[in-house]
Amino acid sequence: MKNVRLVAILGSLTLMAGCSAFKEGFKQGLNQSGYSDEMKKNYMQACVAAAAQGLTEDKARTYCECTFDKASSTIPVDEWVKFDSGETIKEETRTSLKVAIAQCGGDASSL
Repeated sequence: MKNVRLVAILGSLTLMAGCSAFKEGFKQGLNQSGYSDEMKKNYMQACVAAAAQGLTEDKARTYCECTFDKASSTIPVDEWVKFDSGETIKEETRTSLKVAIAQCGGDASSL
């Protein structure tokens, strides 16, 4: 049950994780190879707050760090921004998200 929750959390977090901050960072010259510290900070704050509802804070922080690190190493920034804002993303991006969730102990079957 917790795994299903984690998938839901990751999916909904992108809407809560500071959409405007992600877009602003992207506008300020970030390219496909780099995420800003601000992007990670915003994601971590939103993710830990949401994940801590079903996990201890330490486990939530570990899960969120893992998902961000895995996703940001394979998903181009412009695709992350699209996902964050609810736009259509490439199937490759969806697959990368599923892999990141699974590698971090979540269940991505409903993503």
